Amino acid sequence: MRPNRDFVDLIEFFFVFPEHFSFVHLCKMSGRHSAGCIVAADAYFKAPERIAALVLVAPALIAPLVLKKNVEAKREKSTMTEAFLNIGERIGCIFRKITAVIQRILSSISQLWRSLLAAALRSDFGHWLIRIIMDKFSLQAVRLAWYNKDKVDEYVITGYTKPLRCRDWEHALLEYVIALIEGPSTNDIDVPVSQRLDQMECPVLIISGDSDALVPAWNAERLSKVLPNAQCHIIKNCGHLPQEETPEEFLSIIQRFIHQIQLGVFQERNPQGIMSDSPA
Repeated sequence: MRPNRDFVDLIEFFFVFPEHFSFVHLCKMSGRHSAGCIVAADAYFKAPERIAALVLVAPALIAPLVLKKNVEAKREKSTMTEAFLNIGERIGCIFRKITAVIQRILSSISQLWRSLLAAALRSDFGHWLIRIIMDKFSLQAVRLAWYNKDKVDEYVITGYTKPLRCRDWEHALLEYVIALIEGPSTNDIDVPVSQRLDQMECPVLIISGDSDALVPAWNAERLSKVLPNAQCHIIKNCGHLPQEETPEEFLSIIQRFIHQIQLGVFQERNPQGIMSDSPA
């Protein structure tokens, strides 16, 4: 199960022209590769002028539960309604100040809790716990990532579990988990990525398998509705690894996307936001 030449060429394309494309998930990342979409989105907001487009595969970038709606309310304002509106604004201002104080208190408590949890995870017990969890569930996670379990042969299993034999691998994984728990530092004024998705202006291609048991396809669908300039392709009979399970179809979708970008004819999502792709 070695990648074909076209697939390797595509990988080299993104490495040779990194200033034009940010591409996520072509490389294996121990069964959790989809979390790299968070890094890609964060990189975009750090330097949007350096990224022309994004390709997100089985994104573990959680879409907001409530989609924002732009509603413009037209009000006929008389003198009396103006007075009531002014009173309402003053009351609202007071409540916003009270809410801000409460949020700062809760944030301090939350930060203390996250710091305690991070310290516990960095302890010897934390390292022992992560080794036990990975030893028990890593193989199961690999199998869950595939729709066609017959393709999960010894070559695939070895490839995905090999990193677990590296020295101090559990330390790296723990630091990744801790970074997710701690979130932005107190000096970081950036708004969380999940709250800025509707500001991502570059073309975005989202690819997901309809039978993804790790990151459900409905999350990709919701994500495509939040992003203002996105296409979403759902590949049928495919799990969490479309780049491996359906490489020809996966490559074809990306090639069309690149071609659209090069010609300047990128089309946004259809009204439903979804484009289903049948297996080749």
